[in-house]
Amino acid sequence: MRFRDVLSRLKKENSNMIWARGKTLYDKAAGTDVSEATIREFIDLCPPFRALLYATMMSWYDLAIRHLHLAEKFQSGRNDLFMSVYLPYCDKFVTAEKRGEQEKCLREISELAGIKTEVISYDHFCDSFLVKV
Repeated sequence: MRFRDVLSRLKKENSNMIWARGKTLYDKAAGTDVSEATIREFIDLCPPFRALLYATMMSWYDLAIRHLHLAEKFQSGRNDLFMSVYLPYCDKFVTAEKRGEQEKCLREISELAGIKTEVISYDHFCDSFLVKV
């Protein structure tokens, strides 16, 4: 099962996994006890938080849910995935991670979270300045 399929299932009304994880993140940072309705609305209205939430879900999927040999891997690492919080603030997000995992993961998060940020490698970014004569 692909990450986007798992995320789609978790977003259904009868699942509480996403909003509960979002509540945990929010409550810890804000020192509050936010309601389910409030956190659901906050996830919908706050793209940086939604991207961060999806990044934590991606890390969970990669480490605990996906089939080790058949499913697509998202092995960027948790710290690289935390950069997803910046995606809504830029038109292009440039990553210089050598294996290309961060680029792949952030591109997937950007698409699933409805964020219109182009995620590109540093090499691709540099090549975009070259002009053929």
